[in-house]
Formats: sequence, C-alpha cells, structure tokens
Amino acid sequence: MFGGEAAGILCPMQPFEAYPESAPHPPGASTAQKALAVVAIMLGSLGVLGGCCGAMGNMASSSMLEAQGQVLGAQGMPNAEQQRAMVAAMQEVTAKYGPFLVLVQLLNAVASTLLIVAGAFMLSAHQQAVLLTVIACGANVLVDLGLGTVTVLQQVETARVTRGLLVGPEADPAVAGVMETAFQASMFGSLCFVGGWLVVKLGFYLANVLVARRTPAR
Repeated sequence: MFGGEAAGILCPMQPFEAYPESAPHPPGASTAQKALAVVAIMLGSLGVLGGCCGAMGNMASSSMLEAQGQVLGAQGMPNAEQQRAMVAAMQEVTAKYGPFLVLVQLLNAVASTLLIVAGAFMLSAHQQAVLLTVIACGANVLVDLGLGTVTVLQQVETARVTRGLLVGPEADPAVAGVMETAFQASMFGSLCFVGGWLVVKLGFYLANVLVARRTPAR
C-alpha cells in the first residue's frame, strides 16, 4: 500500500508543454511620422485638386479669351480696340506657356497622388513606407520647381505685355508712374507668394524624408 504511494510520489512529474512564443508586434509609426503623414495626405489632396483644375483651366483659357475678343468686337465699346489688343496679347502668352502648364499640372496631380499614398503607408507603418515617401517627395520637388518656374515666367511676360499696352508713350507721366508702381508691387507680391509657398513645400519634403529615414516605420 505504502509502496505504491511512494512510487507515485517519487515518479517525476511530466514537464509542461512548451508553447511557441508569439511573434512581437512590429512598432508602428512614430508621432512625428504620423503628423507628417497627415500633412502629406492633406497637401497631396490639395495638389490633386489644384493639378486637375489647373490643367482644365489652362486648356479652356484660349477658348475663353477668344470668346472675350469676339464680345468686345461685337459691342463696339469705347476702349474696345485697346481691350482687343490686350486679349490678343494674352492669347499669345497663353499659347506660349499653356501647353507647359497643362503638362506640369497633370504631373502635379500624379505626384500629389503618390504623396497621398506615401502618407497612408506611413500611417499604417507599411514596410515600403520609407521608400515610397522618398520617391513621392522627390517627384513633388521636381514638379513644384517646374510649375513655379513656368508660372513665374508667364506672370513676368504677362505683366510686361500689359504694361506695354496700358502705359504707352502717350500716357500722362503721373498716371504712368502710378500704374508702373502698381505693376511692380503686384509682380513683387506674386513672386513672394509663389517663392514663399515653394520654400515651405520644399522644407516639408525635406523634413518628411529625414524623419522617415531616421525612424523607419517597420
């Protein structure tokens, strides 16, 4: 009797079954990555909207100017001749820069779409988030530089043509001086806006790439 109980007590217990350890969850995106990803999605959405609207607007600008010239010719307004000359000059500028603006705006929509996808990948801590962020930011840098260059060139030539038509040799010197100052102030403000917005976007692209590469979401 006691021998059986002793044998049971002395019998070694069976070891616990070894369960495989669960794989550790990969770390998600950092706070900085999430913030920049949200900004990227917002900026990309604005870029897609602006690119599509800009492309359609530039494609329709020639037809709108032609219709405006026909209306001025039919109504016989007091300054219709000067206004028709203005419309004709604008048509030349539009025909010169319009195709480039349409192309760059379409590329802007594509690059902005990449930026949206890169932001979504970063939020979900996708393995390809860093690579796609670098590609999207690089593409947007090239597109924004091209768009800014073409926009500035078009604005400078438009201002030159407009100034030449409105401020002629026969114009009153006082009036010509005021209009010249107004043209210069308008051009300076436009250049500051385009250049400032471009600098802000370039700074964001640089920060986005640096943060993504320093703390990759894997």
